[in-house]
Order: sequence, then C-alpha cells, then structure tokens
Amino acid sequence: MAMTQNYRMCLTEARKRHVHIIARLLNDSASKTKLPVPKISAKLPLVAYKMEHRIYELTKGRVLDEKTIQKFLVALIQQAHRRHKRLQQKTIQITTV
Repeated sequence: MAMTQNYRMCLTEARKRHVHIIARLLNDSASKTKLPVPKISAKLPLVAYKMEHRIYELTKGRVLDEKTIQKFLVALIQQAHRRHKRLQQKTIQITTV
C-alpha cells in the first residue's frame, strides 16, 4: 500500500483506532523529550501511520488491543536501534580501514 497524503481515507475503523493508539503512545513518549512541539506535531501523524502499517503487516491484519500494540512498538523500536547501531559500526570499520 503506497503512503499517500490522504492515508486515513483508505483505513478501516480498526486500523484508524490502531493509528490513534500509536499516536497517543508516541506523543506521550515525545512529550518527555526536549523536542519542540511544532516538530513533534508535524511528524507524529505520518510516523504513527508508518508504524501502524508495519504492525499491520507483522500481524497479518489482526485487530489488536493497546497492550499488544505497545509490545509491537517496543519491538519495532528495538529493531531500529539495533539496525542503527550495526550501521554505525560498519561506518566506523570502513573509515578506520
């Protein structure tokens, strides 16, 4: 599914609920940082949609509750951190060679 400007129009009610839960969880987490509010509010909806899309693919379309969504978010974030760390290590190895 391509990410369009009107991504909300093609979502079912369950997926809209998932996006809402993800956005709320991300907003709660982001509000604890020192990021400026306009930057958070500008990026949050699209990030929430992208994460919901990844979770939707992983769960093969099942309807999830808030705790399950939170567990999947933690897993996705951990994956991203591991991937980022691996890329940094490769970059360091390349520059030292």
